[in-house]
Amino acid sequence: MTIPSAKSKRPSLPDHSTSYAYFYRYSGFTLFAKEVDKDIYNEIRQLYIAPAGRSYKEDFRTFVSQWKTLGRKAEDLELIFSLAKEPQGPVAAVRSATIKRSGTVVKTLRSLDGTREKSDDGKYSVGEVFDEILSVIVPTIIREQSFMMEFLHLSPVAVGKGSFEEFLKSDRTSWMINLEKKRPAELDKSVAKDVFSVMEQLLSWLPDELVNLIEWCRTADALQLVTILGVLEKHINEWDDTDQSFVVRMLNKQHDKLGGLFHRFVEDQVHAIEDMKITAKKRQGVLLMFKIFPGFVDKLEMQFHSGILSDGLDVRETVNEAYGRVSRTMFDSLQAIAKDTTSHQASVSKDDDDKEQLNSHISMIENMHFYRDTVDDRGNPVLQDYRKQAQTLFDEHLALYLKMVIRRPFGRLVVESFICIINSRISCREWKHLSNPIRQRT
Repeated sequence: MTIPSAKSKRPSLPDHSTSYAYFYRYSGFTLFAKEVDKDIYNEIRQLYIAPAGRSYKEDFRTFVSQWKTLGRKAEDLELIFSLAKEPQGPVAAVRSATIKRSGTVVKTLRSLDGTREKSDDGKYSVGEVFDEILSVIVPTIIREQSFMMEFLHLSPVAVGKGSFEEFLKSDRTSWMINLEKKRPAELDKSVAKDVFSVMEQLLSWLPDELVNLIEWCRTADALQLVTILGVLEKHINEWDDTDQSFVVRMLNKQHDKLGGLFHRFVEDQVHAIEDMKITAKKRQGVLLMFKIFPGFVDKLEMQFHSGILSDGLDVRETVNEAYGRVSRTMFDSLQAIAKDTTSHQASVSKDDDDKEQLNSHISMIENMHFYRDTVDDRGNPVLQDYRKQAQTLFDEHLALYLKMVIRRPFGRLVVESFICIINSRISCREWKHLSNPIRQRT
């Protein structure tokens, strides 16, 4: 198979239907050998399994390599807290808070119709590549196990041909229908173990190849781990409680491992936010962590509108927990920055202290306003809760700020005027005249 261009048809695995039809002609002989001579039967099994396994391995690697050429690496690394850097200069700061955000929103709106998000050069996100690969590989594995159960008579009860005599009387075309059939979990443990062993021999290389594919996806775009988790979960749910124990166990193992990687990724983002707290300043305006978060949310939510994932999957709750963890750390870090007084000297004046409090309120107001207005919650309960918290904190600090702004100049005028009265001993009428400007200002 040649590597396709972006405009050619999608990569595909070879169809094994013709091979199945050829091999199944010897199915009666295989069953006869199983009943008469176990050693010959086991040799027949190996004569099929060994070359078939090598063929699948070669086809799989070619198929995956072709899809990798259609994969798109992430270009929005600024949406990852642990990789983002504070832009230098006022112009760069404005661009980071607006242009990138606008581009993300456009992509999000474009993907809400459920179509694949494809770039102008025809490439796909790595999550979509992973979904395309598994949507072909998993059914292929299912068909292969079903065929081997028919051809090698691994479970006579499941295929309905218990003895050679029954086989001769059976419909010789039913096996083709059974390839697509979902069978319940095998009740005979020894048979289930034998089927699993055969599949393990045939596809012993597949778990490692799947690990390499997932690592390629993670390296290309770490935020696409959400789609990969969801794709694994979908296939596990579809074939759980069936006789396809090999594919379910393999996917479960990768899902558990990937879940740990995603948890570690979220913890890295939390630590990065906490590190930003050390270098951030009250007069910085909207903090870098708050500039990143709306795009971070958009990138994750786009994956639930791509037609691959649904809110009914467990990965939805995993993402919600990540939103809560990151938002809570951002809010805590902002409040710690606002309350920080380590830069103050013991001899600061009352006026300097008031300025610091004003700066603290301004920092809270700016960042809470930004979170409230730029985070699109899309009905997500976790994001809705934090937007409500942002609104509450915004209202609280705006009221405190206004109170301080009004009190400071008014209080100073009253004190200065009172001192002036005492020193000059002016009359009540003169005092009334002097106080008019104060009332006008307030």
